[in-house]
Amino acid sequence: MTLTHPLAELGLAGRTAATTFVPEVYLRNTPEIRLALLQGLLDAAGTVTEDGPRFTTGSERLRDDVIALVRSLGGVAYASREEAYVLDIRLPGTRPARHIARIEPAGTAECVCIQVAAEDSLYVTEGHLLTHNTLNDAFIILDEAQNSSAEQMKMFLTRLGFNSKIVVTGDVTQVDLPSGTVSGLRVVQEILEGIPDIHFARLTSSDVVRHKLVSDIVDAYGRYDATQAAQEPKAIQQRGKRRP
Repeated sequence: MTLTHPLAELGLAGRTAATTFVPEVYLRNTPEIRLALLQGLLDAAGTVTEDGPRFTTGSERLRDDVIALVRSLGGVAYASREEAYVLDIRLPGTRPARHIARIEPAGTAECVCIQVAAEDSLYVTEGHLLTHNTLNDAFIILDEAQNSSAEQMKMFLTRLGFNSKIVVTGDVTQVDLPSGTVSGLRVVQEILEGIPDIHFARLTSSDVVRHKLVSDIVDAYGRYDATQAAQEPKAIQQRGKRRP
């Protein structure tokens, strides 16, 4: 009877430090197994720096496998070459610094929008890139926000990442959305008012920096809108009385 060593079954038997790798069965395993594997690799050939864990290997293939492993867990890894391949690793909870290096057209094709059951609606796609990008280390401005829907406003605000600020500007008196669509700029004031670190600055005609007549026009429209809003219930009541 011939006994096969587990390392031989995985293709690891006889491998040197320069040719070792992570078997596919582990790269595609459960999150718990992949995390335990990464912990084991860091215990064997890792160090801890001020910025996070660092992994060193002489194997190019193992370098790529560890990068894939880290990405599958929602982290990022930066590779450099010194005497060996050195990976600086950032995992969720340690402020991973993601950024877009470039955008390339990939063609057009029929697509299907999906929604997963996860509470945060996140899922891992091919290449281990998480959907719903987060904007880290950024100053983001949303202008003409009165023309965003309530859903679009929520999507935009929840992209806020670490060390970032968001400024939303708009004029709720100049909404150009289709009839029946609620302005995200209107509803967000009701939802987020009073939350720490969120500030609403409401400008008036005195803040207008155009011709003086613009301030008068803004005030006039404000009075007109208030009058129309006050008269609308009366008009509805009068129409009701005329019904047979």
